[in-house]
Parts: sequence; structure tokens; C-alpha cells
Amino acid sequence: IENSLEKGIKHSKLTKPNAGTAEFLIELENTRSIK
Repeated sequence: IENSLEKGIKHSKLTKPNAGTAEFLIELENTRSIK
């Protein structure tokens, strides 16, 4: 999970450099609670 989390943060920074990691973490939590 840690590796995918780091990759996701890097990916979110690449696709949305102005967006903070908090947004990504919220998205991740939403995805996890759906599953």
C-alpha cells in the first residue's frame, strides 16, 4: 500500500502540480471506502 501511495502522490503531483497531496489522500480514502 505504501508503494502505491507514493506512486499516487507522485502521479498526482505530475498531473496536477498545483493540487496539494491532501486532495489525493481524500480521493484515496474515498476509493478505499467504496471497496
